[in-house]
Amino acid sequence: MLTYSIEREIKRINRLKVASVKQVSYTEIAVCGNQSIIGVIAPSSKYEEFIHLKIVDEIENIISPACGSAQQHINKDILNKYVITIPDDNIILKFKEVVSPYYQAISDTYSVLNFCQ
Repeated sequence: MLTYSIEREIKRINRLKVASVKQVSYTEIAVCGNQSIIGVIAPSSKYEEFIHLKIVDEIENIISPACGSAQQHINKDILNKYVITIPDDNIILKFKEVVSPYYQAISDTYSVLNFCQ
């Protein structure tokens, strides 16, 4: 039932009208957006999933210095000050072996959903 939950999550995300300050997305293609979207590019593809999941896990700490009266605003300076410690290559490779199939399943499911529309 992994595919079902992935499909449901993708549909839920696609229905969102406005992005929340706490939403973290992962994209496989180049994208553009307004000034409220900040991109983080991994130094190598072998770190992509680790960095994405680390940001998802740490989003509260990352946005805590954000400011704004109506809506918090994260800028590049806030992101540039945040340090992510990356484990050595052996650990990253083991991590990638575990999580890559999930990322691939999400990608494959999203491709099928887009094809069916």
